[in-house]
Amino acid sequence: MEVKKSHEKYYDEYVERQMKMGVNHRHLSVEKLVLKQIKKKESNILEIGAGIGTVTGLLAESLKKSKIVVNDLSSKSIEAAKLRLSRFNNLTYLVGDIVNLEIKDRFDYVVLADVMEHIPKEEHTVLLRNIAEILNEDGEILIHIPNPHYLDWATINRPELLQELDQPLHTDEFAKSIYDAGLYIQSLNNYSIYVKENDYQFLVVKKSNDKKVFTSSGIKSQNIIQRGWNKLKRKLSI
Repeated sequence: MEVKKSHEKYYDEYVERQMKMGVNHRHLSVEKLVLKQIKKKESNILEIGAGIGTVTGLLAESLKKSKIVVNDLSSKSIEAAKLRLSRFNNLTYLVGDIVNLEIKDRFDYVVLADVMEHIPKEEHTVLLRNIAEILNEDGEILIHIPNPHYLDWATINRPELLQELDQPLHTDEFAKSIYDAGLYIQSLNNYSIYVKENDYQFLVVKKSNDKKVFTSSGIKSQNIIQRGWNKLKRKLSI
């Protein structure tokens, strides 16, 4: 509880810094990745740890037919988000620790943009199980985190860049929390924003489902080498 109170106080005080910073390249990058993943323009979306709603505003502008629930632990962050995003009518707000909140809605997408690294690792499985409970069967959890190797480096070389709790989430350990929660990683991509060596990761996580049906794409299996050889023979015969 003391840790949660400390986090809440930290992010209450972080509001002013976020307001001055505004939209940056990371927010735009998250927006692009999330929008690419969202197939239904009329979706129910939950954004956890939204802060002052920097990413939220970008998504709300592009997904005007979707309903977005905006959550943060910090009440001051949510107050700032409401002021910043008052022009949007497709947003509702939810203050509090998502682990303890009772949510009746079901969501097509749950977005955690640079949030998981700030939540104690021992809480990850419980948090992800709770998210799984409110995720539609074909829904997706979209997770954006710093590359853990970059965070390891920053901890030693650039500690001034880090927040109060900024822990590296190495894939083996993080994946265990995901799978223990009854979920699986559909995709994980490393990519670069500020440094050349891939400073961020984007994960698409879904519910595990033993009854999932796999449907043929209609493409027949072909011998690629034989096709290439036949094509070469046709060219040589001309």
